[in-house]
Amino acid sequence: MKTKLLSIFAISIFFIFAACDDDSSNNNTNNTNNVNNTNNTNNTNNASCGNDIVETDEVCDGTALDSEDCTTVGDYTGGELACASDCLAFVESACTGGCGNNLVETDEVCDGTALDSEDCTTIGDYTGGELACAGDCLAFDDSACTGNTNNTTIANIDLGTAGEYVILAKSGVSTTGTTAITGDVGLSPADHTYLTGFSETMDETNVFSTSIYVTGQIYASDYAVSTPANLTTAVSDMENAYTTAAGLTTPNYVNLGAGEIGGLTLTPGLYKWGTGVSITTDVTISGSETDVWVFQIGEDLTVASAASVILSGDALYENIIWQVGSSATLNTGSHMEGIILTMTSISMNTGATLNGRLLSQSAVTMDDNTVTE
Repeated sequence: MKTKLLSIFAISIFFIFAACDDDSSNNNTNNTNNVNNTNNTNNTNNASCGNDIVETDEVCDGTALDSEDCTTVGDYTGGELACASDCLAFVESACTGGCGNNLVETDEVCDGTALDSEDCTTIGDYTGGELACAGDCLAFDDSACTGNTNNTTIANIDLGTAGEYVILAKSGVSTTGTTAITGDVGLSPADHTYLTGFSETMDETNVFSTSIYVTGQIYASDYAVSTPANLTTAVSDMENAYTTAAGLTTPNYVNLGAGEIGGLTLTPGLYKWGTGVSITTDVTISGSETDVWVFQIGEDLTVASAASVILSGDALYENIIWQVGSSATLNTGSHMEGIILTMTSISMNTGATLNGRLLSQSAVTMDDNTVTE
């Protein structure tokens, strides 16, 4: 009996220890699972900003920009997009070409309300008013500036002997169609082979030639003495006139109309644009026979088809100077008044007319035009 009781006791003790081992294993397994769950939760909730991987709520991370660039995040044309240090936003400070973002960038003169510390009193002879930025961010709009007290009386530009020619060019003069020119034509240093479309007839002296298209005489650098010397002087005078016109200071108007002057009436004075100028509808130049207008144009001058420059009062074309930093184009059926001094070419498209002079430091091209001095 005693032996049987001891056996039962031993078996009971065995099962008790076995049960304890199972509980310990379960607890260890649960603890391990709890730790893993905690780690997984922490890894999920704590994305690592700075590892170049866009995770959870991050917008970007280091060099990882989630396929975005300057052109996709705003009104930009280029530049370098970056990620903020907290990975929650982009940094656009190095993006460029964003007209309309109120930041003056690259070639912009202004942008929205950002006027680069300029106001009406600094960009022209105004006493006040509200300066604005043009829609393309390339010029100021001073139409709301007030108190322009600058003296509008300016001296005319001395053309020297260049004023003896209705057309004077350095590299070529060409025409097609039934062009009609009243006045003399000069070409230098290019020779007569760069006169095209005129069907010239040489005078017996070889000093000049004539053409059915020109009421006047044609001169080229390789004609007989004294034509080459005279042309050299005339071209030099043309260049000096251009430099003088471009160098005038204290303009009465700066970037008027943001370069679009169609529909305006222009009173005497000095006008300045850092960009090109377009005349898309008729513009009127109004004043007396002694008044002077000088238009300083940084880039191209373009007169739209059928648009006209109209003189009002007693204004005279010889008192109107268009100093053009690049080329001038008079489009089909347009009409121009004044003396055009260009750094590069002058083109008159079909049917365009001019009352004035074409003085080009490059070439003059015509097509069925009327040019009168």
